[in-house]
Amino acid sequence: MRRIPLLVLAPLFLHGCFLDHGRGADPSDRVEASILAASLSECGLDAGAPDPEADERGDGRIGDCATLCCGGPSRAIILFDVLTMADPIDVEILDVALLGERGNHLASLTANNPLAWAEEYGAWDETLTTLGELQTSYDLSRIDWAEIGGGSPWETYDMTFFLEITVRIGDEVVVLRSTELMREPEFAT
Repeated sequence: MRRIPLLVLAPLFLHGCFLDHGRGADPSDRVEASILAASLSECGLDAGAPDPEADERGDGRIGDCATLCCGGPSRAIILFDVLTMADPIDVEILDVALLGERGNHLASLTANNPLAWAEEYGAWDETLTTLGELQTSYDLSRIDWAEIGGGSPWETYDMTFFLEITVRIGDEVVVLRSTELMREPEFAT
């Protein structure tokens, strides 16, 4: 199982969503969802696959980007709190958008590698099966910082961003939105 260092993630108190199935749905399914934390880094999944021998060599290569420099891919940590349920509830990330300070759409991202926390992160089949809280993690695709910065990726370090994640929980579609995010430094400080 892969461990994800939570120290690189800025804790966020974010807008959540309470899913209370309404007209025509099973009233016994009630789920709250919120973005618990997020990180915006230099690398992303499409930068290349992790090199399993990188730790032995100490270079931490992910494609053309070193893990030691970029901290790995951008991530979103989503907390689901199942209050009541009749049957297991399927979850699907439909859309991830990077928004600017004024809510303007800057980039569409993909969410991959769903993981769930149980003493450490492990593979998750995107199904809510028990009552209570479940902390999940998704790696996000690479962000083109040069495009967002008008040709200069360095201009994006002073910018404020938001993540907007559209999630299907059972038969309902909800939109989760983060509070302000800043881009992580390119080098470990």
